[in-house]
Amino acid sequence: MGEFVEFKKDSPPPRGFKEVLYPGEIEYNREQQRRKKGKFFVEDETWSQLSGLMKIWTWKRKWASRNNRKQTEGSS
Repeated sequence: MGEFVEFKKDSPPPRGFKEVLYPGEIEYNREQQRRKKGKFFVEDETWSQLSGLMKIWTWKRKWASRNNRKQTEGSS
């Protein structure tokens, strides 16, 4: 596989292009750049699900905090 990539990378690029890219190279390079910047890609559906879970978690935390306060105030 390494020989194939080396062969392709050493080939002259087609007219109008700067270099020859192998399948997946653009995506790999983008991922590496994002990792350096501390960024990462999350699909829309996954992000939507995570956002929903965070809303539920935040609501439960606020509710628990309110309940704990009421219990503490009532036991004084």
